Amino acid sequence: GVWTLENSPYIVIGQLLIEQGTSLVIEPGVVVKFDGTYYLKVDGELVADGTEDQKITFTSNKKNPQPGDWDKIKFTDTSTDWDGAKGSLLRYTKIEYGGSSIDWPYMGTIMGFSASPLIESSEISNYAGHGIYTEGDSSPIIKDNIIKSSTSTGGYFAIMVRDLSVVTDNKVYGGVIYGSDRSVIKGNLINGGGILCSPCAGV
Repeated sequence: GVWTLENSPYIVIGQLLIEQGTSLVIEPGVVVKFDGTYYLKVDGELVADGTEDQKITFTSNKKNPQPGDWDKIKFTDTSTDWDGAKGSLLRYTKIEYGGSSIDWPYMGTIMGFSASPLIESSEISNYAGHGIYTEGDSSPIIKDNIIKSSTSTGGYFAIMVRDLSVVTDNKVYGGVIYGSDRSVIKGNLINGGGILCSPCAGV
């Protein structure tokens, strides 16, 4: 299906699933508002490809939004991987107030489980839990993003990757990037945080 700018905003009033073998395309400039602790689960393909001037926004529907108002965007092992030209992607998006504790301990705004989406040129802010969390036999590309204004403490990170992620040229304000010897982490700007790795390689 297609979510058009003409019909924006879209209010999410329940758990949202993109089924395996199907695709959701979100047009530039669309605003998606979650009216509760709901997720967007991607078993198929999510194409959220905004532009620099018309970003796609995922946010809270509350009058006075807070971190954790809604749950997450979750890519599963059946989601369509980014192959360099097509597949699941979040590009030029603005994602805020996610990270509900409803799925504890998997708190975060964007999560991938054996999934390889492209996450590029997006801003993740005012979140609880992890900003981006990935694990499994996968190689997502995470580049040129801005991650800031987390309320998270105690084992939660701006970016936590436990797979073959390529994490490059991101800007992190007040947070930590956590990787392993399976990840490539380079060229990132971190202000008020740092990099952790266990074990360390390719950092």
